[in-house]
Amino acid sequence: MILKLFADALQNRSLTLKERDYTTGIFACKRARLWEQACWLLDTMHKEKVVANVFTYSATISACGNAGQWQLAVSWLEAMIKAKENPNVISYNATISACQKGSQWQLALKLFGAMAKAKVNPDVISYSAMISACEKGGQWQQALSLFEAMAKAEIDPDVVSYNATISACEKGGQWQEALNVFEAMTKTKVKPDAISYNATISACEKGGQWQQALNLSEAMTTARVNPDVISYNATISACQKGGQWQQALKWFQAMRKANVNPDIISYSATISACEKGGQWQYALMLFEAMQKAIVNPTGISYNATISALEKGGQWQSALNMFSAMVKAMMKPTIISYNATISACEKGGQWLHALNLFEAMTKSKAKPDVISYNATISACESGDHWQQALNLFVGMFAAQVQPNIITYSALLDCKEFHAGSSQSRGGHIFQHGLLPLLKGSWVFQDLKVDLHNHSEGAARIVLQWWLSTTVLQHLEKNERVAGCCFKRLCYFLSQVSYFMMMLGFLLSHFLGVVALDPLLSSLLVGSLEHVCFHSVGNFIIPTDEVHHFSEGF
Repeated sequence: MILKLFADALQNRSLTLKERDYTTGIFACKRARLWEQACWLLDTMHKEKVVANVFTYSATISACGNAGQWQLAVSWLEAMIKAKENPNVISYNATISACQKGSQWQLALKLFGAMAKAKVNPDVISYSAMISACEKGGQWQQALSLFEAMAKAEIDPDVVSYNATISACEKGGQWQEALNVFEAMTKTKVKPDAISYNATISACEKGGQWQQALNLSEAMTTARVNPDVISYNATISACQKGGQWQQALKWFQAMRKANVNPDIISYSATISACEKGGQWQYALMLFEAMQKAIVNPTGISYNATISALEKGGQWQSALNMFSAMVKAMMKPTIISYNATISACEKGGQWLHALNLFEAMTKSKAKPDVISYNATISACESGDHWQQALNLFVGMFAAQVQPNIITYSALLDCKEFHAGSSQSRGGHIFQHGLLPLLKGSWVFQDLKVDLHNHSEGAARIVLQWWLSTTVLQHLEKNERVAGCCFKRLCYFLSQVSYFMMMLGFLLSHFLGVVALDPLLSSLLVGSLEHVCFHSVGNFIIPTDEVHHFSEGF
C-alpha cells in the first residue's frame, strides 16, 4: 500500500515529494517490518536527488536490522558517512543491534569503538546491544568488561544490560560471575525478571551448583516472579546433575501444580535424575506420563528410562522399552544398546544380550568396549565361555581395545581359572591383563588391590602376586633360608583353595592385600607355631594353616 502511494505520487509529477514524506514512509515501513520497501524508498530519494537526513538513514538501518539484514544495515551506515551525514547515537545503536542479531560481535565491537572516534557518546542502549553481541558470540570476558565500563562511564545498567551480562557468563560456564552480577542487580533499583533468574539458575546448573540453583528458584517465588518452563527445567537439571532425585521430582510436581506444562526437557531431566538415584519405578511412571501428555519421547528419554531399568535389574522392561524405541522409528544409539545389553547381562539373559550385540554390529551404532564387556559378562554368566572368547577375539578385529573389566569378565569363565602360563587363562593374564595392571594402581607399595576384579581375575592376580612379589621379598630376607624357604615355596604353590576364598572375599569386601602383614605372620617363628595367618584384615585360623602346609 505504501509503495503504491509513493509510486503513484512519483508518476504524477504534479506532486513533489519532500524529505519529510520519504522519512514518514520509511518509518511506516520500519514499523510494519517492510525492510525491502524501506530500502527502496531510500534508494528512490537518492535517484530523485532528495537529501536524506540522519533520521531517514537510522530508520532504514533499524528496518534492516530487525529483519536480520545486518550486511545491509552496515552498508547504509557506510553510505550515510560517505554522504557526509554524521551518524548519531541512534544510527550506531541500530547498526550494532543489527550486528548483534546477526552474531557479528567483532564487527559490533569495531562500530562501538568508532563511536568514540566520531565523538558520539554511547548510552545504555549502546552498551546493552554490545554486551548482547558478545554474549551471542560466547565472549563472556568482553561482555563483563563492557558491563564494568558502564559504571566508569556513569551509565546505570538496565535490566537488558544485566540480563545480557549474566547470560554471557552462563554461556561461558562462569557461574560465580553470573551470581555476582545477579546479586549486584538485587542491590539496585533494577528488579530481576524471569530472564534474570533463568540465566542465573542455568549458570548454577551448568556449574554443578544445585544448592544455589534451588535457592534462586525459591527466591524467584518469594519475589513474585512467575517461573516459566525454562526456570523449572534449569532447576530440575541442576538437581539431576547434583544427584538430587527427590528435589528434581519435587520441582517437577510443583511445575504441574503451577499449571506450567512440562516439555520434553522437563520429562527427560526428571527421568535422568531418577535413573541416577536408582528409582526405576519413578522413571517408568514419568515416561508413561509423558506419553499420556502427548509429549513425544526423544532418544534421551528412552535411554534414561532404559538405564534406570537396567540399574533396577528390570531386564524385561528394559528390553520392552528398547523394542518400543525401535517401533517409534527411533534409531537406538550406542547408549541404548549398552544399557539394554547390561540389563540382560544382570538378568542372566545371555542370549538376549548376544542378539542385541549382533543387531548392534549391523546398525550404525558401532560397539565400544562397554558393549563388548557387558556381552562377554553375559556369556560368562551363562557358562558360554566359547562365545565370550569369540567376542574377545572380535574386539581386536573391530579395533576396540580391551580394558581391565574385559579381562576380569573373561577370566571369570571356569575354563580360564588355571593360572599356568601354558593354560588359556594364564596366556590371557600374562599378555593382556598383567601389562594393564602394571600400568595402574593395582600394585602399589607392596600391596595388591583386588577391587573391581571378578573372582576368577582376583584369583589369578593374587596367585601371580604371591609367586613373584612375595617370593622376591622373601628371598631378600636373611631369616628365611634353606629348608624353610623350600617349604615356604611349596606352601605358596599349594594355596589354590586359600586363593579362591581370598580372591573372592577380598574383591567383594576388603579389596586390598598387603605384603607386610603377610610377611610378618610367615617370618615370625616357624610355621608350626603360627597362631593366626593374617592378610590385611582377613584372618585364617591355625588349623587351616596346618591343612595348607601339609607336606612341609
